[in-house]
Amino acid sequence: MSDSLARLSFTIRKDDWSYQVTCNEHPNFWLRLKREEDRDFITDFLLRPRKACPDDEDLTTLGGALLKQSYEELGLQPAPVIVFWDVLSSDDPADLSGALSVAQALYTSCAAEVLQVAGYTITGSAIEKRVVDKGGVRLRTNKYDLIVTATAV
Repeated sequence: MSDSLARLSFTIRKDDWSYQVTCNEHPNFWLRLKREEDRDFITDFLLRPRKACPDDEDLTTLGGALLKQSYEELGLQPAPVIVFWDVLSSDDPADLSGALSVAQALYTSCAAEVLQVAGYTITGSAIEKRVVDKGGVRLRTNKYDLIVTATAV
């Protein structure tokens, strides 16, 4: 991790439902984390650097560092399952398969940063189309979630 990423400062908020983290040096970063017994739901993970990253590796490095440091600032260890909600920024990208593949690679790499530090090895990463229950009727949405699973080393 570069020295500039090591010296970041964060603002943390907590309500009855979730933790929220922002990074003072990256004003476009936003994380919302909801915890359940066996999994963490990252319902918002905005990762828009001030300047466009020259390649995906830089965005992955930044995202992984910000996610890891967010957990550290919250004083939390990650659950062995991390679910990123709504990994696409558009409901209907021109190349859905390609967009899902890019999102899966990015978010899985970010999750690996925090899971490895906590002593986990990633065992799976899968995109699932979100299903909601409305009055007993299961409805598919245009939202795609990424589920990253891990086991203790």
